[in-house]
Amino acid sequence: MFISSPFDPVQDVVAEAKKERAQLDHLLKISTPSESVLVLLTALVIILFGAWLLFGEVARNLAITGVLLPSGEQEQMTVGSLQAVIWLQADIADELKAGTPVTIEVNLSEGTPRRVRGEIDTLAPVALPSWYAPITPKAPVTMRRIEVALKDSLGREFLGAQECRILANLGWQPPVALFGLGRS
Repeated sequence: MFISSPFDPVQDVVAEAKKERAQLDHLLKISTPSESVLVLLTALVIILFGAWLLFGEVARNLAITGVLLPSGEQEQMTVGSLQAVIWLQADIADELKAGTPVTIEVNLSEGTPRRVRGEIDTLAPVALPSWYAPITPKAPVTMRRIEVALKDSLGREFLGAQECRILANLGWQPPVALFGLGRS
């Protein structure tokens, strides 16, 4: 590195800087076999990561907040099913369909979570009051009533009206879709 004095002519300062830039290409030379192995490994990792981004798959899951309906309000409830009211973003509501695998999670009174697995049986819009109708198209969320056919046994802790979390598995997608590219 050079230090120029304010009394040096400009041409000398420029010539010195040009020499210093010309020497930078010497730093990029691979001089030992271990350096070439390191460069090859780095290139291989980058190529494998790129291939995984384009051709790999990651699970696409959705976490939904809801309220379990008390057993008295569970109209036409079949054995081994559970109903809840959920709030979804309007653009995501169409992605949930009958047959989608879900896990319902409820926090018990002692704070431990209890989970049951199942799949969506029915999903229907909740009838809202008439005063809500003018703002419905502008609302970022929609309210749905969901019935889940359970695969696991149901405990008493699921019978009251309480907040729950529903984890829905929406399938698989390529990792590049996480960046807004490719199919979703």
